[in-house]
Amino acid sequence: LGAGELCEPLGLAVDARRVLVADSGNARVAVFALDGTPLDVLDAEGELARPVDVALDPLGRVWIADAELERVVRLDARDGVERSLGGRGARAGRFARPMGLALLGTRLFASDHGNHRVQE
Repeated sequence: LGAGELCEPLGLAVDARRVLVADSGNARVAVFALDGTPLDVLDAEGELARPVDVALDPLGRVWIADAELERVVRLDARDGVERSLGGRGARAGRFARPMGLALLGTRLFASDHGNHRVQE
């Protein structure tokens, strides 16, 4: 997938139709068909800096961990930021380099690398 198109691919998510790749070096999420055909690019309307992981919830919504902006975003259908969680900090709900995402149903868990914890 993405030979020559990706720069520092990190996390990925897969559903029945597509593969999403956190294309960290290009500040975007690249979307491919299961056969590797490029389909789309998601960049949250230019509001991503260093996406490191991506997750898909059961409703098909895209969640992205952005380590540089220290937040997790959920995209809307138009590739805009629908919801933003976090920002720099150590208290609950803030992040110091979120690095990984996992979903249990619609419950989102994020590894908070710099704060040495996992947040829900």
